[in-house]
Amino acid sequence: MATYYSDFFDSSGNPTGQYHVGPNCLGLTVTTTAALADGDELHFIELQPGFKLIEAKFYSRDLDTDGSPALAASFGPQSDTDLFGSNLTFMQATQIYAGNWAGDFYGYESSTTENLILEVTTSAATGAAGYVHLALFFTT
Repeated sequence: MATYYSDFFDSSGNPTGQYHVGPNCLGLTVTTTAALADGDELHFIELQPGFKLIEAKFYSRDLDTDGSPALAASFGPQSDTDLFGSNLTFMQATQIYAGNWAGDFYGYESSTTENLILEVTTSAATGAAGYVHLALFFTT
């Protein structure tokens, strides 16, 4: 299992507090150095108590070269990695995936300090290294 971090973290996985910020929007990118495999984690940001999520938009390179099985992942806080989505397949092609889930995601408020991650749940048969970008809209 490999763990990859966005530019919000240093190379040891410690939060730096450095990220691209707009009015209530973060742009975070995780770059992988190898094809993603089952159990790999992509850490985007450390959520702080009171951090309220509104919407997430992903953009990725094609990290899956169309083999079977296809690459899939779950998305959520580290304590419940599929809280906001499971079996997400947006990394199978270069595309934008917009999630503004009306269920658990919209208005979710973090009550603890933990990382927001994508966890690979199905390895790609023929994967590739690349990047995943997350635009995260929030309030505090």
